[in-house]
Amino acid sequence: MATDRGRAGAAQDEWMTIDEISVELKIPPATLYVWKGKGDFPRWMRVGKHIRVRRIDFDEWVEAKLVD
Repeated sequence: MATDRGRAGAAQDEWMTIDEISVELKIPPATLYVWKGKGDFPRWMRVGKHIRVRRIDFDEWVEAKLVD
């Protein structure tokens, strides 16, 4: 049985592409691929040949990068 988790649940289940992350951070996709290769990237998964990042993992990664 499906449940309605509302907007907050939907945001957690949202999957982002490298291009969407690039636009949001205003950083070239190539830079993100370099960071991913160095391990400095949010948790991700491969779907076929495509990289996907959960919105919640992206948000937590960005939060961890903030400098006080």
